[in-house]
Amino acid sequence: MKFSVMAVAFTLLVLVDCEKPNVVKVGCVFTFDSVIGRGAKIAMEMAVEDINSDPRILNGTELRIIMEDTSCSVFMGSIKDFQVIENEVVAIVGPQSSGIARIISHVANGLQVPVISYAASDPMLSSVQFPNFFWMAPTDSNQMAAIADIIEFYGWKEVITIFSDDDYGRNGVNALGDKLAKKTSKISYKLPLSPEYDQTEVYGVLNKSKSFGPRVYVVHICPDPRFLEKNRGITFSSSGNRNLKVFDGGEDLLKFISNSNFTGLTGHVQFDADHNVMRVSDYEIVNVVRDTTYKVGYWSNDSGLSVQKLKNITWPGGEVEKPRGWVIATAEKPLRIAFPKRVSFSEFVTKLNNSHRVQGYCIDLFNEVLKLIPYDVPFRFEPFGNGQNNPNYDELVRMVADDVFDAAVGDIAIVTDRIKIVDFTLPFAATGLVIVAPTVNLTSSGWVFMKPFTPELWCATAASFVIIAVVIWMLEHLVNDDFRGPPRRQLRTMFLFSFSILFKANLITSSYTASLSSILTVEQLSTCITGLDSLISSGLPIGYQVGSFAYSYMINSLNIHPSRLVSLGSPKEYESALRRGPTNGGVAAIVDEIPYVELFLSKQTDFGIVGQPFTKSGWGFAFQKNSPLAIDITVRQHNRYKRTHTDPSSPGFSISSINVLFSQSVHNFLEFIDEKEEAIKRIFAQHENPPARVN
Repeated sequence: MKFSVMAVAFTLLVLVDCEKPNVVKVGCVFTFDSVIGRGAKIAMEMAVEDINSDPRILNGTELRIIMEDTSCSVFMGSIKDFQVIENEVVAIVGPQSSGIARIISHVANGLQVPVISYAASDPMLSSVQFPNFFWMAPTDSNQMAAIADIIEFYGWKEVITIFSDDDYGRNGVNALGDKLAKKTSKISYKLPLSPEYDQTEVYGVLNKSKSFGPRVYVVHICPDPRFLEKNRGITFSSSGNRNLKVFDGGEDLLKFISNSNFTGLTGHVQFDADHNVMRVSDYEIVNVVRDTTYKVGYWSNDSGLSVQKLKNITWPGGEVEKPRGWVIATAEKPLRIAFPKRVSFSEFVTKLNNSHRVQGYCIDLFNEVLKLIPYDVPFRFEPFGNGQNNPNYDELVRMVADDVFDAAVGDIAIVTDRIKIVDFTLPFAATGLVIVAPTVNLTSSGWVFMKPFTPELWCATAASFVIIAVVIWMLEHLVNDDFRGPPRRQLRTMFLFSFSILFKANLITSSYTASLSSILTVEQLSTCITGLDSLISSGLPIGYQVGSFAYSYMINSLNIHPSRLVSLGSPKEYESALRRGPTNGGVAAIVDEIPYVELFLSKQTDFGIVGQPFTKSGWGFAFQKNSPLAIDITVRQHNRYKRTHTDPSSPGFSISSINVLFSQSVHNFLEFIDEKEEAIKRIFAQHENPPARVN
């Protein structure tokens, strides 16, 4: 524009000598009937008028511009560029399109004519390939860095781009995608418009986007959318084409433009080694409300977004609160929430027969959690499983990852393989794998405490009593008067001290306790399984619940051969397999998750947990990767918990207390998780022991 023409003119100051030309021609190629073109045409004409009105600028030489209209067409632009070059111009200003800029730059390289663009932004126009090309506009990468910062500031993770389906639009969108990836955001949908789009096409694209989740749009479309003092004149030589000539002073003019260093109407002008203008790229951030534009802030490639000075935004619809930027679901397209159609342990989740009703602890919890979300979430439950056997939970999670379902709700264990493909909420119940084996109930015997007192124990106690008494007498007789005198007195003192040592030092007590514990532990077990190690080494059959991750865990992590594993589908099958045992077609033990085991053992007295839990996990709801609803469910509960546990009388905080507050926040969050687990246990207890109804 005027800035670019002035830049060329100042570099021509050195062209004047005794044989100076009467006219210096500069080509200007752009789209006349465009937002940029209309302003550029006026600016260029004003620049030429200013230069020619002062004969001191070019020492009497007239600056003449040759303008051609590209009509927003790469084909027409290429033709017009050649027509301009045929007029023996010393430089070309204004290719708006990166496509036209590339074509004319190829020709300009051969003819040694500098090309200065005030609009082309394709980073592929590098100075290595096009040494005669100069950028007066920021690159796509620079512009999209500003957009990405705004998106990050408002916390949006997904956007929709609408762009012109040409080099300008595609390059800009690709640059935006690169910038967003660094900020853990992404372009979810790319909606192209033809370069000659009309209002009907725009409406069609917008209607298409209604079914998409994101509600943040990024629109990237065309806005319709000293030389002569070296005793040299301006001369051209033949190029092999009678209509095209080589500018003899092109190399020198290129050097002078490269070394430009002055302050023009729009700021300082200086180019770097890649022919990019060296100046801070600033962008105004404007808020368009109806037909009025308000300045709300700015962005600089040096300081980034002016966060502190960013003014309030009026969003579409007149809202002043920051929009979420996405819609999780609509009434026409509700969330597809899968649930396992369990056959056993239906207390956790199941679908009632001959009914569309879904019930269970997990379903009740999910419905309660949704009440905490401050926006409507339309959804429908979809069963997973044939209703004959418990479904495979790994397959259920995989179908969420494959977009068959939007989420899965139920007793879904959070394990490593599943975390890789879906996002889980924070666990609402703690779990882990434990071993269940047959036991014998000895607690009904009131004389069990007498079992450690065997004849061997009595003999050992008596012998210890005598030996300790003799040893004490031998050590104390010569130095202690209490161990002298009549034999009866010495015997009484010896055995008194021996008795005191045996019981005060807890020797008898410790021996009795250890013996009783051993008896209770060993006699309770009717199998050889006492823990994980004996389970692995026994070689006996092991039961597991159909659909549980315990099957893959025992094979992959414990290296147990699949032939040892027996699938069991219900608590009745658990009981039957354990009672039959490994020698009668049953199992030696069962490996399952703690909630199922506790529910099973609440109705059994002949079985128990042996050893310690050997995995730690939790149950959570599964969502597709990067689902914003998953984050809201883990966060909203905590925020509500925090509000209800905040002391309104507590004093304000200062900078020095930030670390303390951070530690308290972490502690409160962990406390919140623990409380939620206890709440689940209370729900279980209430279900098992419902309160009496009052009529």
